[in-house]
Order: sequence, then structure tokens, then C-alpha cells
Amino acid sequence: FHKGALDDEQLKESIRDAHFIGLRSRTHLTEDVINAAEKLVAIGCFCIGTNQVDLDAAAKRGIPVFNAPFSNTRSV
Repeated sequence: FHKGALDDEQLKESIRDAHFIGLRSRTHLTEDVINAAEKLVAIGCFCIGTNQVDLDAAAKRGIPVFNAPFSNTRSV
């Protein structure tokens, strides 16, 4: 369990064999990080937008990026 965002090198090591990545707003996926995950097929952003992901790099690899803007809201 990590309390904060991983740096790029830690992130690349952690996602090397990942098929799916789910992240919050503090984690940034650069082209270098995305390319380190050779098996990656989708990226989910559990926050308002997708600005923390290099969308062009994901598109080059054919990796869809989606977000779930209401993933952290509670029922009242």
C-alpha cells in the first residue's frame, strides 16, 4: 500500500506486467511510463478528468483511457 504517488521509476517497475491500470489524480502516466507497460490494454482514472495521462501516448498504443468522475462520492 502506498500513501502517495510513486515516482516514475517505481511506477514503471510496478506496472511492467499490468494489463489494466487504475489511478487517482496524483499519479501521472507519461509516455515513458506507458511504454514500460508492454501488456497494458486500458487505463482507468478514478477522478474528475484524464489530464494526468499522456493521451497521445496511450492513443499511439491503442490503449483506451476512461474516467469515473463520481467514483469517490457517497450516497446520502
